[in-house]
Amino acid sequence: MANLSTRPPQTSPPGINIWRLRVARGWSMRALADHCKPALDHTTVRRVEHNAGFTQDTLERIAAALGVPLLTLLLPPELEAWGQLAPDSRERLAHLMRDTLDAQRLRQQD
Repeated sequence: MANLSTRPPQTSPPGINIWRLRVARGWSMRALADHCKPALDHTTVRRVEHNAGFTQDTLERIAAALGVPLLTLLLPPELEAWGQLAPDSRERLAHLMRDTLDAQRLRQQD
């Protein structure tokens, strides 16, 4: 059996989140691929975990197989508890992130 805990080289979403959720379930890449409806090829799971290309449809199928909202795959791992936050807290954080990105863009334009 393959080592399920071998971390992919990319540590950014969605790949790292898919890997983290798959390993937490004890699933191999092939098992995750088989849980997708319709099933994916296990090489597709590997490609997505390595952020080497994916489609919206593929991400939606993987999210459904893992039983999580698509947003869970897309958020940085540091925001893993995002869904557990109160709606007003999520809105405040989202607003802060938008403001921070806007300020960064403005500084880069100068």
